[in-house]
Amino acid sequence: MDIKQMFGFSFLKEVKWYEWVILGFFSIIQIVIAFVSGNDALSSIINFLVYIFGLLYVMIASFRSFWIFLIGFVQPILYAYVCYNAGLFGELAINLIYFAPIQIVGLVLWLKNINNDKKIQQKDKVDVKILSKKQILIGVPVYLVCWLSFTFILNLITTQNLAVLDGLTSSMCILGTLLLTLRYVENWLVYIIANVLGLILWIVTSFAGNLDGLSIASTFLAYLIVSVIGYLRWRKDFLNAKQDKIL
Repeated sequence: MDIKQMFGFSFLKEVKWYEWVILGFFSIIQIVIAFVSGNDALSSIINFLVYIFGLLYVMIASFRSFWIFLIGFVQPILYAYVCYNAGLFGELAINLIYFAPIQIVGLVLWLKNINNDKKIQQKDKVDVKILSKKQILIGVPVYLVCWLSFTFILNLITTQNLAVLDGLTSSMCILGTLLLTLRYVENWLVYIIANVLGLILWIVTSFAGNLDGLSIASTFLAYLIVSVIGYLRWRKDFLNAKQDKIL
């Protein structure tokens, strides 16, 4: 597959009308919040960019487009700035140390798994797969250990807010991104949980008086809706590809 084909915009033909509605609706909400929140212009612009890049990342990931790896370099840096101002250092750390660099790993792994079989409907896209029961049984306790360790470290930071919830949300995001990079359908289920937690985290933060809270909370609500769509799309694509191989 050449570069032009990799970073083409053919996926736009697959975008459903309701996905455009979601994008437009939440964009209007972000603009309204920017005007009524009393936040400064720079923070309002960064909040909007966090929203738009993040939502595009999730939407484009549902179509398995390589554009996610370019967007994935920008969004974590912007979001880290917002988290720093809110005293959420767990979210800040994983965005700078984990989410941005893992885009390179994801690009390499996806390139190795492009489906060029013209007999299969999902040609020129990466193959997706599902977790085995053994992988789930091993993964759950490993995740719990990582979450507890991460939360313990956050509690050592005196200016950290909501360490337990921040640690839980951050750990879920780490797991979701890892599963996305490895092309597992279940990454969307993890992201759904992570986005629910993120929504709660930023609602609580907004009640604490943080001016970014309401804007980022609405961003996580948009992520949540699109993550459900992403799961249904990947699940359908997996079943279709499986059926094509049988035929």
